[in-house]
Amino acid sequence: MPAPPAWICQTAAAVLSALSRLLTDATFWAGLVATLLGVFLAFRLERWQEHRHSREQYARTLNAVRYESAQLHAICTQALTAIQQHGGISSYEMEAPALRAFVAGPALHEHAGHGLTLVLGSLIAIVGAARNSLAYFRSQVGVTGMQIAPAHLAPLTKHLTRLKAGIESAQGLMDRELQRLQRGVIRTAQDQQDVQAFRDATQ
Repeated sequence: MPAPPAWICQTAAAVLSALSRLLTDATFWAGLVATLLGVFLAFRLERWQEHRHSREQYARTLNAVRYESAQLHAICTQALTAIQQHGGISSYEMEAPALRAFVAGPALHEHAGHGLTLVLGSLIAIVGAARNSLAYFRSQVGVTGMQIAPAHLAPLTKHLTRLKAGIESAQGLMDRELQRLQRGVIRTAQDQQDVQAFRDATQ
């Protein structure tokens, strides 16, 4: 087999020599390490920003659910009072759209613990049971056209009482989670006095 031309040998030798000098050059390795480190840090920073944004969105949504639960709790309280005083209720609505969307979305399962996820999911079922019981009560009022006997109010009272207790339990978990996220409202002794004064005035 004939030997390769001299220019090929010279070119190969020059390439190997340049590659050898490059691989032994500290400046080359320093630049390579700096480039790789920069790419890694940029990737980590982007992931951190995405996680931070997702966590912030989770906190805002949870805070909205917490306020919605307060409204629903007030409705339960008013409805139970109306049942006790008048044997009937007016146009209350048992809806929790923010809670339903929150449980169905990915943020809750990504950021919350198993306990909070399970409790809020169960709370939706209790809201549904109370809403169905309320709808049945109203359908019976419409059919009979007269006041329902106290015995007929017992199932609705039971569902409303259960929902009220469930909301209170869930609120404790949500408040604790919001405190961990540095969000939400911090309760004080004065707040409790103000709430009690309002309840006394509206009885």
